Amino acid sequence: MVLRIIIVVLFVMFRADASCVNQYAEIGDHNVQLVFSFTWNTRELRKVVRYKGQILLGECIRVFVAECSVPATTVRVYTISSSDALTSMYITIDFFNDTTAGEYYCSTDDRIQHQAICIYSKVNLTSLTLLPNTNISYPVHNDQSTFTCITSPSRPVSRIHWFVEGRNITDMASYAYSSDIATSNLRYTPQSYNNKNLICTANYMFKSTNITLQRGTRIIVQYPVSTPSITINSTVVTETATVHKDIPVELQCSASGFPPPTYHWFYPGGFSFGDTVILKFNRTFRDENISCEATNSYYSLNGTITSFSTTSVTSIKIKVTTRPDIPKYFCILSITESAMNLRWEPGFDGGDEQHFVIRFRKIHATEWTNIRAQLINTYLLEGLVPGTGYELKLLANNVVGSSTETDTLTSSTLNSNITRLDTHEDANQAAQHFNSCTTPLIGGVALACVIGGGIIALILERLIWKLRKKPLNTGKRCTSTGPYDNLQIPRFCTTIPVPKSL
Repeated sequence: MVLRIIIVVLFVMFRADASCVNQYAEIGDHNVQLVFSFTWNTRELRKVVRYKGQILLGECIRVFVAECSVPATTVRVYTISSSDALTSMYITIDFFNDTTAGEYYCSTDDRIQHQAICIYSKVNLTSLTLLPNTNISYPVHNDQSTFTCITSPSRPVSRIHWFVEGRNITDMASYAYSSDIATSNLRYTPQSYNNKNLICTANYMFKSTNITLQRGTRIIVQYPVSTPSITINSTVVTETATVHKDIPVELQCSASGFPPPTYHWFYPGGFSFGDTVILKFNRTFRDENISCEATNSYYSLNGTITSFSTTSVTSIKIKVTTRPDIPKYFCILSITESAMNLRWEPGFDGGDEQHFVIRFRKIHATEWTNIRAQLINTYLLEGLVPGTGYELKLLANNVVGSSTETDTLTSSTLNSNITRLDTHEDANQAAQHFNSCTTPLIGGVALACVIGGGIIALILERLIWKLRKKPLNTGKRCTSTGPYDNLQIPRFCTTIPVPKSL
């Protein structure tokens, strides 16, 4: 019998490093029970010995019935028992403390079956640390970030789980346990710009009670700045914007991205910072660029500023406009009983398309009539009353406003018995037009229409000779004292004499 016990002891010592089934108890617990299970065939001698470490605690043997014995040194500390068939063996620790904690072995006499239970004193889980240890974390969109959860020493072993917005993502994490400390590393890659709550939990079961601690952080996802958009006076501009000279214009730049972008403006003659800039252009130009640059600087995962940033730029063209200049050389080219052919030279258009407005009224009338000219420098004013005096003036319009009006021209339509006069008639035709009336430019002599035919013939012959020698003078009708620079009466304003206003 002694030889058999020694063999068993050697077997237990050899298997000391075998895996243990862990079990836990609190210091001061009474009647802490360890349970071992065995299977037998009908021919085996059913004998089991029990040890704590290398200390024999007792043995059980079954011949006809199961009997267990305990050495005197352990009788007050342990109770050894078994089932009748020796299929279940029990070691009951009467009072659990640091001395009774440790590894317990149970082996059959033939060393074929062997079991180990390691019982440890409970260590309460007191803390759980989430790294980065911040309330807000800043991962980057589509970029992997690592979060770490570490427990304080605890027994039983704590398990760590991860959740994002309530969804379990523990399968994305690794786990390690050493010196009663559990550690888990989560590699998380945000797939959207949505901000979420990330939580790690540590828990263990003891006496059917779930002990749990948790820590969390708010995930705010960083992502690159988008292409900025520029608005002018609340209107989005994509290519070209027209602004008015000397009128303040508010430009706003906006872009998405996190962290929120900062803005830098570049424009002719300067630059500025901020999402809004108010500019006033004091000169006229075309195809000048204004650019808005949006930049966001990234944080590290724990929220400190880094040197990494993203940038995007938008540029638009600016066309500055002003009111058009006053039209030049406004004059009358020809007159009939019911029409006047007008002509002028356009001034500067102010940087935008311009059109012209002719204003006219009968002499002594109070209301002006406005007509928009379809051509750029001529207009046939029709529908006038024969033998009637008119006042005329001209102005230019564009999207900004109107030019100053020209000086007023005063003239009259022909009487119905005077045919049309213009610059291109020859002298003989001109003489025939004035066979029954006087003109203000021929010597100022009034001839009576009843003089004899011979005298009339001599006068007409003399008149024809003079007209061929000298062009007809328009008098003051095509002369203007308006605000023109270096005004010269152009050749296209040379016209025939004009009848006196009626």
